[in-house]
Amino acid sequence: MEKDIILISLDLLLLFGLIFLQCLYIGMQLGGLGAGLEGAAQVPSAVGTIFLAVVLLIFVSIGGMKSVAWTDAIQGVFSQ
Repeated sequence: MEKDIILISLDLLLLFGLIFLQCLYIGMQLGGLGAGLEGAAQVPSAVGTIFLAVVLLIFVSIGGMKSVAWTDAIQGVFSQ
């Protein structure tokens, strides 16, 4: 019984740790996109980051992960 509780606790710790790291990773990507938009369009970095986060949220919500996979595949083909 105690072994099961320890395993569940470790699973939850790993789960929340991975979610935290994924949020950091996505935050860095959005920050980089905001900085790029600041350099390209002279808008504040925070505004660009929020704008692009909303655009990406809408894109993924409407198209789902299938649209994200197609976008990644097309970018992979044409980035060579």
